[in-house]
Amino acid sequence: MHARLDKLALASKLAVSRPMELVDRFFNAVEARRERRPAKATDYLATDWSVASSELSQLLGIEIASLLDESSVIHLDQEVGERLQRLEGKPFTRRHSADVTLARACYAICRTLKPDFVLETGVAYGVTSSYVLAALAANGKGLLHSIDLPPLALHADAYIGAAIPERLRDRWRLHRGSTRRMLPKVLSAVDSVDVFIHDSMHTYASVCRELALVVPKMSKNSALLVDDVELNCAYSDWVQAASPRCSVVVKESGKNSLFGIAAF
Repeated sequence: MHARLDKLALASKLAVSRPMELVDRFFNAVEARRERRPAKATDYLATDWSVASSELSQLLGIEIASLLDESSVIHLDQEVGERLQRLEGKPFTRRHSADVTLARACYAICRTLKPDFVLETGVAYGVTSSYVLAALAANGKGLLHSIDLPPLALHADAYIGAAIPERLRDRWRLHRGSTRRMLPKVLSAVDSVDVFIHDSMHTYASVCRELALVVPKMSKNSALLVDDVELNCAYSDWVQAASPRCSVVVKESGKNSLFGIAAF
């Protein structure tokens, strides 16, 4: 009851201070509620990361799996894990945080492609963001632009990216707001996107909307990752229509979810 009253109070404040954000939250809630009906089933042929990384290595001509043995990754596994333990019970729940398999895959992809511009939707505590930023630091180049609208909860804004180590933040640019509103603005300011990571609202409409906006901006030799693809058939429909150079679906180790990786 108290949590519900807090949300009502926060919504009332938003109506005055940031009315367009309140509109965005309303449309997001309507979209999520509409898709609570059973989704069209999609039977993905999912594989473990070891197999997926081998396939990607053959395509890209670089041994991807060995990158995860780098000392920066091993240290980051422990550091981010400890930070998440200290954040237990804060505004974001465990389901908001990316699985370490996805985060490590993002590191490997970014170390391999050496991107100048990485775009991410969905941040929460910044698990994936930390691994991307660590890869950019190891590369000595590139920026990560993240879009996030935190949950409607007290002090939620203060915890966006709270797991990201301070030493990595100089390559991070946070754009606060819904992807519905912020994604077109961010894309309009860049020529191309080298790596895209979708980990925001996972409705069919949201995934399709983001991919439709981002993919035309993807550079040659780029990649995208989409988390929680098992929730609906948005990723499989996109793969069928777009025919990327390579697409694999990977099992996550820490939770019963799948993510997709596509390379161009």
